[in-house]
Amino acid sequence: HLAAGKDASTGMAISFAVPFDCHPSTYSAAVIYWLEDDKNEIGRVHKQQSDPNRVRQYNNTPTDLLDEFYVSPHFHHIRIDRLEPRSKYNYLCVVHMREDEVEPQQFAKKYQSFARSFQTAPSSSTSFSENFEFAVLGDSGSGSGGRRTMKLISKARPSLILYAGDVAYCAGRSARWDHWFEVFEELLSSIPLMPVPGNHDVEPNGVTYELFPNYEPRFAMPQVKDAIIGFGEKGLTHNPNSWYGVYDYGNAFYSFVAGPATFIHLNSYTSSKVGSRQHEFLIQTLQGVDRAKTPWVFVVAHCPLYNPYSKHNHEIQTLMMKEAMEPLFIEHRVNIVFSGHIHAFSRSKHVANGKTENTAPIYIISGDGGLKPAKVPYHSPDSPEEWLSSRDNENNSFGTVRLLNSTHAYWKRILSTNGVAGDVWEEVVFRNQHFVA
Repeated sequence: HLAAGKDASTGMAISFAVPFDCHPSTYSAAVIYWLEDDKNEIGRVHKQQSDPNRVRQYNNTPTDLLDEFYVSPHFHHIRIDRLEPRSKYNYLCVVHMREDEVEPQQFAKKYQSFARSFQTAPSSSTSFSENFEFAVLGDSGSGSGGRRTMKLISKARPSLILYAGDVAYCAGRSARWDHWFEVFEELLSSIPLMPVPGNHDVEPNGVTYELFPNYEPRFAMPQVKDAIIGFGEKGLTHNPNSWYGVYDYGNAFYSFVAGPATFIHLNSYTSSKVGSRQHEFLIQTLQGVDRAKTPWVFVVAHCPLYNPYSKHNHEIQTLMMKEAMEPLFIEHRVNIVFSGHIHAFSRSKHVANGKTENTAPIYIISGDGGLKPAKVPYHSPDSPEEWLSSRDNENNSFGTVRLLNSTHAYWKRILSTNGVAGDVWEEVVFRNQHFVA
């Protein structure tokens, strides 16, 4: 699967798993890639080797299924840079004995028909005529609903996918993570997936209680530094709700630039208090944004700061993030904050501290990516909150955002519920509040 680099126009990370028996001390792994031309001919071929010191492998005993010991494959994460913006590349993942040599040009020609491809994002200086678009969803799982959603995303062909947490719903069975990536391999090998961790991704090791053992090794986000991961308390469930631990940096929180936008991904399940690592990261990232180059700023976090539903209210990690980080979102005029957690949809007006304010962020819950709609009760069924624009608890869906220019973006919510899959539920043009006087 793919992940965008720190600059999605020039960098890409390619991740793949190899069997446990193919130990990196004996087997070498690499990515062979080349720029596709108009005639689909192979030009100059590049080879990027996997660093054996960065290969990830882990063993896991779940908390409530102690007889299901899991041994993971080896995860190779190969980062490629110096790519051309808005360009299509073909690539092949290669594993071979270390003593054997693989000549990139010959290998590419021999196995060209097996190659996968990806396209880099436009650069921040590119004309808006190229209409950069991304998709948003969360809480999909790998059942029929999640498959319908991902199939529609594949047809939409966005430049990248923002995923608002709760990936595989493994419920103590780590092999379900392998299954999730296998189910969506075709899509995720061509479009970058940019996730945040959710509560169903906590999944502490049943013996050591190390947190996020299935999540951290499988991704290669544009990291600030290596992950700092703590341990949960004895008895911690695999999907805690009102809780936070220690999971900083690594794939927990990060930022990147893609086209005319800066994306900031946050971890709801680590400290976001003033002075915490994550809070300092957010301050530094927002202060470093140049709105002349990336006029749009988007945030992703699993737990919604504005929630019109009766479920997952007043959870400690959400209250902490709202208190410490909402003032920063308001001050720096973040455009939209995307979340999941609630298996439903809602879209707020521009809201600050519970009141509408035309320079404040919009908050979108997109946690209906695949699980059967739970018809979560509304907090105020007869009189929606003053700050609320729309809500729906009866469908599965995903959203797309197309950046039309520096001042306007086009939001579309597309249903993936069986029987109405592909129907457009709402279309809205957003104005960039950064430019509102």
